[in-house]
Amino acid sequence: MPFKYTKVEGKPIGLYLALLAEGASAAPSTVTATVAVGDAAVGDTSIPVDALTAAIPKNTVLVFSRAAGSPDTVTVVTTAEAASAATSIPVESFDGSDGDGIAYDLAAADAATWDGLYTAIGTENSPYSNNAQTNDLTAVVYGGSGDISVSKPSVQSMAPTISRAGLWLAEGQLVQDIMQYADTNRNWWAKQVLPDADGAPWAQRAGLARVSNMQHDPPADGLIRISYDIRFVGSKPTLTFPGVA
Repeated sequence: MPFKYTKVEGKPIGLYLALLAEGASAAPSTVTATVAVGDAAVGDTSIPVDALTAAIPKNTVLVFSRAAGSPDTVTVVTTAEAASAATSIPVESFDGSDGDGIAYDLAAADAATWDGLYTAIGTENSPYSNNAQTNDLTAVVYGGSGDISVSKPSVQSMAPTISRAGLWLAEGQLVQDIMQYADTNRNWWAKQVLPDADGAPWAQRAGLARVSNMQHDPPADGLIRISYDIRFVGSKPTLTFPGVA
């Protein structure tokens, strides 16, 4: 009988970064957006929320829970920064066309949490590599017409790295931080999300990192082609599979 499997047609990988405070090594603080009384209806491009405890930047992906269910969540992307203490967040549907409002109603107390990481918009390629360094341990097999050496690779070290390449708009805090603090000893927090065919997170890596090998072209029409390496430090990034039941 044929093998049975579920085909996964991945959507573009999500890449998220944040420059940490000097000397910090923990993930950034989160910000929760809770829908306020007044709700948000299908098609709305602004969500009323309780006063935010910190700003949420433009191009942030937010996944709101829905107490009503069917579906259990609504995914949006912010179209402008929502300042600290703001009581509304400008959004569009994450899966819709330009200008589309939210796909389902949101009620008071539905909520989304921003993890404090900025979206690396315009990413065209971001391959991950363990960059393992190995030594071969060799055993000798006797008894044949000639001795045979059998090698066994032993991992001695690794340098987990994401190599990012692509465009970037010449605006926003993240691109400024990259240009100013790449190739220094400043710590960053990085997350790479591999979506499934529906755009939901299937697997993700996250951890403490340094940004190096930054290169960029002069901006043209507000666009920068920028590349850099995200090198995880201390340990391999934490790998989870939120999309696996």
